[in-house]
Amino acid sequence: MTAKSEQKGASIHFLRRRARRPDTQVIHFAFRIDNYTHIRRAYGPEVARSALGELNRILADFFCDDGLVTPEPDGRLEVLLWNRDLLGRLPLEPACDNWIQSFCAAIAMVPIECDGQRLHLALSGAWGSADADNFEAPEALASCALRALDRVRFMGDEPGHGDGWSARYRSDMAAAADLFDAINAEESVNIFSAIDGPDSYTSRGNDISQVALAWQPVRGVGDATGILYHECLIRLIDGDGNSRTPGNLLVSLERLGLVRALDHFVVSAVITELEQNADVTLAANISAQSAQLDGWWWDVEERLAANRSIAQRLVIEITETAAIPNISAAVAFASRMRALGCMIALDDFGTGFASIRQLLALKPDIAKIDRLFVARAGQSRPDRDAFMHLVGLADALVPIVVAEGIENEEQFTLALEAGAMWQQGYHHGAPGLTRSWRWSPQSLACASRNGFGELLVPPSNPRGSS
Repeated sequence: MTAKSEQKGASIHFLRRRARRPDTQVIHFAFRIDNYTHIRRAYGPEVARSALGELNRILADFFCDDGLVTPEPDGRLEVLLWNRDLLGRLPLEPACDNWIQSFCAAIAMVPIECDGQRLHLALSGAWGSADADNFEAPEALASCALRALDRVRFMGDEPGHGDGWSARYRSDMAAAADLFDAINAEESVNIFSAIDGPDSYTSRGNDISQVALAWQPVRGVGDATGILYHECLIRLIDGDGNSRTPGNLLVSLERLGLVRALDHFVVSAVITELEQNADVTLAANISAQSAQLDGWWWDVEERLAANRSIAQRLVIEITETAAIPNISAAVAFASRMRALGCMIALDDFGTGFASIRQLLALKPDIAKIDRLFVARAGQSRPDRDAFMHLVGLADALVPIVVAEGIENEEQFTLALEAGAMWQQGYHHGAPGLTRSWRWSPQSLACASRNGFGELLVPPSNPRGSS
């Protein structure tokens, strides 16, 4: 087998072992293409093998003659590295963990071109190490890394069967490819710092030309006044400059196991906005699949730890359109983000997977009542009573309750009667692509400079006021 091939994405590349004996630690990496079986069933075995070969080429080009890359037919790759300097100057454990997660995150965002298909790979990795004296027993070293890899769980759906499943998977992947292509475009980077309206967009002729963030206020009513925070909402801009919601795209990304790449991108963008505006509090939505502490969040943690005033103005809303994969990991994630100064919100409470169990386990600072309940409250007395009881239940368990979906005066009055003094919906402001807080003092959040400390009163007196 040759060391390299000129045919992109079509062959397997091996690296030659160095002749000299390693004189430091030998590191064994194990990677798994989590959606390898999905790709094989949806696109065929040739495309799957091509994707494996292309990933192998990327690793080979990175390590060159400082390691040995070996692909396996089940979608795994093993890397034996003997130049530890390639991982940077951090101590071994954080250096390996950081490199694995950075590599996996980068691969998720970059399309792999295989036989005319644009694929995004969901990748997991693990590692093990040994001193040079143990280099003659690489099986034990490999076994350590592979065992660790087996403990890493894939977040997406299991592979299915049949033409219907294959068609949906290809559709999901095409939508993801368009989205990540738009995110990676230069215009999408500029859009976060300079957007003022539709004229800011340039046409690229694609279904998704750019990705933008829209902002909707959570406003106080009754005894609460002002704006609690602005929630960040994704908007897709087509080649003609028209804005639309992502629709089912987020669910598609959850099925693919790729939603974490989008969540990391959005949270990072919101932090950048907070860094540029000291008088506003903002919220970023993440999928329940993303609510776990690992390398995906290390750079976010570093940015928040370096500037606690930013963390105090960041709300992380956990949206459970998918079930929380590991409730213990989600609790640890929420606790860490809260320790940094962030507020945690449980979105869409009362529907889907956002249950009382999650509310009790996560102990969020904010519970957001799903819009379904206020919409139904005006239809019948039982629905009205259910809404009233749900707001009261949330009010007894968390410091701040937000009623979502307030679209008219009747719903505003119903929510206020139920005790929801923080409300969100078109009645209080539509999502806008402009940063209104840059020119309107009334749009600044109540707790912008000092976070939410004064609002987080004990549950025995849970209704906060500004």
